[in-house]
Amino acid sequence: MFVPAGVVVHDPLLLSDPFLVKRNGIRSIHLALVGSNAEDLTMSSLGHSIEVELNQEAEIAVRKGSKAESTILNVSSFTVSASLLSSVFSEAQRRAISTA
Repeated sequence: MFVPAGVVVHDPLLLSDPFLVKRNGIRSIHLALVGSNAEDLTMSSLGHSIEVELNQEAEIAVRKGSKAESTILNVSSFTVSASLLSSVFSEAQRRAISTA
């Protein structure tokens, strides 16, 4: 998820291409709340989701299946699943990304 430039989401089942958000483009990373308007990129994974809020809208190419056509979405926030939530939040804080 974290790379030197920011955050990358890589899921070949859902995304046409990896989705990179530069560190200065991230408003905050926090636990996703029920009823959030964030684009759900969790593919219905069990457990807690993380919401990434962006400073401005970004385009992301999503597909529903490995052979499906891509759809371009404009997102201002999205949710992902992580296996080690505490590690995500500590790394975000270490990189001066808000976790509020």
